[in-house]
Amino acid sequence: MKRTLFLLLFGLASALLFAQDVIVKRNGDQIKSKILEITAESIKYKDFDFQDGPIRNIKISDVAIILYENGKRESFTQPQNQAVSQVSREEVSAEKETPRNTYKGNYFMLGSGFGNSYGIVGYKAQARFGGKVGFGFHCGIGFIPDEDQIAFSAGLKFFPYKGLYLNTQMGALRYRDYFSASGFSYDETDWEFCPSFLVGIDQVWGRKVGIGFNAALGFNIPTDMGDPALELLLDDVGEFLAIDLGFVIRF
Repeated sequence: MKRTLFLLLFGLASALLFAQDVIVKRNGDQIKSKILEITAESIKYKDFDFQDGPIRNIKISDVAIILYENGKRESFTQPQNQAVSQVSREEVSAEKETPRNTYKGNYFMLGSGFGNSYGIVGYKAQARFGGKVGFGFHCGIGFIPDEDQIAFSAGLKFFPYKGLYLNTQMGALRYRDYFSASGFSYDETDWEFCPSFLVGIDQVWGRKVGIGFNAALGFNIPTDMGDPALELLLDDVGEFLAIDLGFVIRF
């Protein structure tokens, strides 16, 4: 009799133990339940301890395994669209972490140095527009050391690649010409002009504000080699040689 009662109690306990479905979530939590329906997006169930209660829902994406009352088990993989979304988020995050090496093609530049664009010894301002290929213009003002002469320059630049450029410009020399007539000395201000062509580079380092150098080499096209003042200007850098060398700041 006792043996029969023990077997009955054991069977009842086993039935209660295995009569429940267990939902194992991806975070490791377990829900003792009674599965009612499984759709493409969710699982409908009731709490095992309160089967007269409301029908509950849980997303398939939150479920790892279901252990059924009959001992079977069902695994759920992460939905493909969610996996793709996760990969996309990781790619976007990687792009944000990796700085893009973009070339700052539009900028304003100030420089100080020696050469045709600087008015022999002086300063220049330059603006550039475009991307890796662009164009720009510049102007400069300077002086000839130990001479009462001021030089100006203005020109156009074409940039075939980043800071590499072709430059055509016009230089102007303002000088004082001294002469005598009838025993009296006179002086007057005069102008001479000299076009030039240069090939050079603007090399600047930095993101928002950059610092670097400018270097170029080319030739002058003198308009009046017989004028002493113009020859004096050209003698400072060579009769036909055109050159630029300076320190620049880019904004």
